[in-house]
Amino acid sequence: MDILGEVGTNEAALSFGLGSLFKVVFTLLFILYVAYSFFLALRIRILSNTISTPWNKTLRRLAFFHLYAVIVGGGVALFLILIA
Repeated sequence: MDILGEVGTNEAALSFGLGSLFKVVFTLLFILYVAYSFFLALRIRILSNTISTPWNKTLRRLAFFHLYAVIVGGGVALFLILIA
């Protein structure tokens, strides 16, 4: 009979504290930084296709390596923040 007595109660309220705000802000910052790195890699790729220099392939590889490092490293950091 305890189950029927608790049917009408609303004790489960959402709590939004400082920790949740911290997680939302850092998730947004991570998404924005990944977007920034993606656009940086695209910009370098466009410039390396436009201007012919001996460093084109090196710069393009470095830009995409930076993008992959941001995604992997930031993803790990974001995972650790979200599980905290």
